[in-house]
Amino acid sequence: MYLEAGMTDDLDIRRHHSRMSKLRAEGLRVKYMHLSALSPTTRKSHADRHGQLFTAAEVREFWSDPENIKGCKCSITEVMVDELGKPIVPSIQKRALKAYETMKKRGYEWSK
Repeated sequence: MYLEAGMTDDLDIRRHHSRMSKLRAEGLRVKYMHLSALSPTTRKSHADRHGQLFTAAEVREFWSDPENIKGCKCSITEVMVDELGKPIVPSIQKRALKAYETMKKRGYEWSK
């Protein structure tokens, strides 16, 4: 499941919040990995979140701020975690962090 921050339609937002609630109710341990576009127009605050894991509440809080939604190209993906909150398949997060380092070398404003 991907949640695109650019979605301003309440129906889409409710659908994704419902999905988060359903996963919690089913007892699945997941966190949400932030995936920034890492494009030339990416904001530093969004790039800094790339590859980081967040709880559903933290995701909701971040995108409850209209300034974080405006023009955002970020998304999230579910990552199953163990009882300590660590990814069951750590390579998914490692790949995202490697992509961050690769894109950072391009010297975009967010990388400074």
